[in-house]
Amino acid sequence: MVASAALSATRVVAGDDVFISYSRADGATYATGSASELSARNLSCRFDQWGSEPGKKVPESILNDLRRCGMLVIVNSAAAGCSRAVQKEIETFRSTGRLIVPIDLDGTIRQAIWWELVEGLAVSQEERQPEGGVAKRPSQPVLDRIENSINFTRRNQRLRRATVVTLAVMLVLLAGALVAWWSARAAQKENTQLADENRQATADLGKTQHDLGDQRTKLATTQQNLAEQRAELATTQEELGRQRTELGKQRALATKANQDRIAAQAQLATTNTQLAASQADLKKQTDISASQEAARLAPAGPSARRRIGDALKAVERSPTEAAQLTLKQVLLGSLSPTADTQVVFGAEGKELLIASGAGDTRFFNLASGAEFPICGYPEPVSRAAFSDDGSYLITVRPDGRDLEVVQIWDVNRDTAAGMAQIAGEGSIVRIWMSPDNSRLLLYRTNDGPLYILENPTGKVLSQVPIDGEVPEMRFDPQHRTFFVKGTHDKAGRFAHIVDIDSGAILWTQPAGRDVEWFDYVDGSKLIAYVEGGGETSDDKGFKVRPLRGFEILPLNSRGVPERVQYFTVEDFDYQELKGAFLKYLQLGKSFGQIAMKLDPAAKCDSYN
Repeated sequence: MVASAALSATRVVAGDDVFISYSRADGATYATGSASELSARNLSCRFDQWGSEPGKKVPESILNDLRRCGMLVIVNSAAAGCSRAVQKEIETFRSTGRLIVPIDLDGTIRQAIWWELVEGLAVSQEERQPEGGVAKRPSQPVLDRIENSINFTRRNQRLRRATVVTLAVMLVLLAGALVAWWSARAAQKENTQLADENRQATADLGKTQHDLGDQRTKLATTQQNLAEQRAELATTQEELGRQRTELGKQRALATKANQDRIAAQAQLATTNTQLAASQADLKKQTDISASQEAARLAPAGPSARRRIGDALKAVERSPTEAAQLTLKQVLLGSLSPTADTQVVFGAEGKELLIASGAGDTRFFNLASGAEFPICGYPEPVSRAAFSDDGSYLITVRPDGRDLEVVQIWDVNRDTAAGMAQIAGEGSIVRIWMSPDNSRLLLYRTNDGPLYILENPTGKVLSQVPIDGEVPEMRFDPQHRTFFVKGTHDKAGRFAHIVDIDSGAILWTQPAGRDVEWFDYVDGSKLIAYVEGGGETSDDKGFKVRPLRGFEILPLNSRGVPERVQYFTVEDFDYQELKGAFLKYLQLGKSFGQIAMKLDPAAKCDSYN
């Protein structure tokens, strides 16, 4: 009831007289005319100017306005009869219990989806137009019914309000009389109680005043004590401030001393590191100098045994290139070697293999001076090589006229690891092992193919039809490809990037540019010093300008160049360029910085 009363009060203050519910599809003209006519009769109207469309949700603000209106007028048409929005407005207004006036424009109201909500109410029927359309403006009887209904509603409301006001006044007067009687009775009791309380209050006041005097005396004493304590606290705080200041100074001094100590320790550590590096470098240089001097004097020894001993000591001191060359020379001179005698050093010059086609094969550990056989290997050896880390030894021996046996030895285990047979004309003259020891490459004379073997099994994976001499190659650090360059009697120089497994040639240096030197950088780039002749065309028909300088080849995930960037440099010869390039590369310079450092007039271009 409270909610109903509140809603009625809200409608009286802000509500409209009439809310018109219709469908914009075919009732907008009639609804607008109805609102205009009713407004001319001093009736306030509310209706959604956008109309109600099927499937469109009615805004909550429209429903709130609907609840505050005094009457709902339903304009039924074919579209309104199937409108869920109209149905929602009827359901919302029915809860108020106020008057609903249905108007049927086309005689279809009983087929409306909301007919059950208004069934039993008096329906105002508008006449159909001669051409079969619906009425565009409300008829006089319909307007009179709406006006009379709202006026009747207003009269009933005024009578109800007058009755409510009269009853309210009577209730207020009765309540006033009861309050006056109750107040008089309560006043009498209160006067008696006040008299008793006054007497007690007078007695309590005397006692309170006496106690108050005692408390004031105690308060004065307490305040005096508090003032003394405050003075002592101020003195203590002042002393504490001085102590904190002194402590801050001491901490600052301690922090600076600690920082100085750390700096001194760091400087000492740096000095020690530099000293250790200098000492190590000095020892290395001393060993190298001693090794070189011993290597220089070794060939002058009085006997073969003395010459070999002095050369071994030079290699043990420092395996320099000069010491290894001297040892190789004295060994060859002492052993009366044949033309096919092989002298091969292992990783870091720690192992030495001496082999010949006559079957005399000897293996030395230069660090200990020990000599031991290679797994009882008595056959002649025509070619031999160690892997980069010295863990594998590869030997080649002829087996018949057009057959060679490639034997892979595990040096650490002193066992044969794998074997392969290579048939065909020519002989194996170059052996390479990949840095990860997973692939073995063999090159034969007579323009034979380049063989790719699996290590250590010796299984032949593929053959690369090089058809030319292969003087140099490099493995991709990521073990995807290898770069090989060489010469051919007819075609001239060539350079290829080859897949390390399939042997497929993935990239070829365009004709007219000869690779003099190359290497990999960070596994993501290939650099090469190139010299070119006159203007030529590559295999795609693009014109290639003469150049002399460095090529930078960024590699994709397959290890193949996506483009070529080159720096033309004209004022240096090959050895100067190579040495300067490696020097600046070690200093972390970019390729462009290196090129400009070598030649300020360097030009950079790119081609695919």
